[in-house]
Amino acid sequence: MSKKLWKKILTTFVSTIVILNVCDVKVHSQERQSTNDLTATTSSGTEGWQERVSPVATTLNHQFKGKPAVTLRVKNIPIFTFIGQNSQAKSQELLEKINQLQPESLEQIKVTWQSANRSYSIKINSELLVELNKTVFLSDTTKNPKTDAIQAANRLIRLLGNSSSLVKVEKETSLVKVQRDINYLKVRKKGVASWYGPGFHGNKTANGERFNSKDYTAAHKTLPFGTKVKVTNLSNGRSVIVRINDRGPFIKGREIDLSAQAARVLEISGIAQVKLEVVNF
Repeated sequence: MSKKLWKKILTTFVSTIVILNVCDVKVHSQERQSTNDLTATTSSGTEGWQERVSPVATTLNHQFKGKPAVTLRVKNIPIFTFIGQNSQAKSQELLEKINQLQPESLEQIKVTWQSANRSYSIKINSELLVELNKTVFLSDTTKNPKTDAIQAANRLIRLLGNSSSLVKVEKETSLVKVQRDINYLKVRKKGVASWYGPGFHGNKTANGERFNSKDYTAAHKTLPFGTKVKVTNLSNGRSVIVRINDRGPFIKGREIDLSAQAARVLEISGIAQVKLEVVNF
């Protein structure tokens, strides 16, 4: 075999080895990067802190005043801290919700006062995102629950949304006023009911959802949204349970405004004397 042929074979062999080594380096580099993306640990100097990396959010496990705690961060900005035995499960649930959020959905974010639980909640499209209370709070809390809720919602908007508008708290219903109204219904259970439907179907109700005249819902001036009320038509004894999702009626002397479907079940064609009973608050 000629020297020229040997030289060509040797050159081809060396080139092949170089190419294989380069490919091997790239594969190992990608594997290391994938591993780093899946898990990471922080070296902040605080013992017991661990970080779980996800597409948007990060959770840090630690101790808070001797209790197990988890801090949820969005794009490395601390937002919510969970404490107690259920902190892991609750933080993971919120982490998954945040990772599924679409930027445009944050235009519908709002802060509401939950009078039943005496706490503030952050909702998107009327669906609960997180409730702030003694075990779930703003990481750098201001000690003011209302301010904390607003700041948390606004951080989500700035970090994840396309909207520059800031959140304001929905009109709050006084707990004292609500309780007074509940007591009023327990004592004076009779009132005038009317109904609405044509021309309102598809419009937004006071709680933000779309009015469906075929649902069993009703409007009341003060009862908290979500309250379920049993309404009985005193003229025929027929009854139905409705959910409060709107405000009204605003005509003097009327107690409740029913959806067309609820009025149909009660056989009310105009107005009627009814008995009201709060069955869920």
